[in-house]
Amino acid sequence: MPSWIRNPDYFVYRDHRRIVAVCPYPTTRGQVSITDAGGLLYCVLPEEELVQLFVDVRYFANRLAEVTHVRRVGMASDGRVIHLIPMHGLGEDWKPILHKETVFYPTWPGYFDSKSGPRMRNEDLDATQRRSSPPLDLNNHSTTPFTATRAIRTSLRASALGHGGPEEGLHYGDGRRVF
Repeated sequence: MPSWIRNPDYFVYRDHRRIVAVCPYPTTRGQVSITDAGGLLYCVLPEEELVQLFVDVRYFANRLAEVTHVRRVGMASDGRVIHLIPMHGLGEDWKPILHKETVFYPTWPGYFDSKSGPRMRNEDLDATQRRSSPPLDLNNHSTTPFTATRAIRTSLRASALGHGGPEEGLHYGDGRRVF
C-alpha cells in the first residue's frame, strides 16, 4: 500500500472503515484512491463490509464524476487500494478507445495497463474458466458466493437512500476543497 494514502494531508474522507485520499501521483487529473482503514485486503473482508465498500466506492465515483465533469470514472484495484480514475475526454456516446499495441505480462509488473493482450488460445481460456468457476451446489444456493443475505440487501437499500453516506464534496483532510 502506498504510504501517502495514510497521510492526512491527502484525505478526502476518513472514518473507522474507509480512507479516501486524493492521489498525489495521478495518471489523470482528479484520481482518488480508497482503502480499508485497517489496511485489510478486500478479499478477506466479511461479505457485508465488502458490499458496503462497493456502495461507498459507487458514491465516491459518482461524486468524482460530478466534480471533475466527466461521464465515466474507471476503477482499478490491486486488492488493497481501489483507484477511481476520471475518464476525461470521453464523448456523450461512449466508444471504446483501443490501443493498436497488445501487451502481455507473465508476472505482475507493479502497475496497471489498459492495453489489450494478444488473443489467448481457447484451450487456455477453457482451463482458466474451469479452475475459476465456483462449485455449484444445486441443493444449497446459500453456499455460492453470489448469494446476498437479507442484511446486505437492507444495507444496500439504506445506502441508496442516502443514510450514513460521507459528507458532500471532496475535501482535503484540512478542509480545503479538492476541486
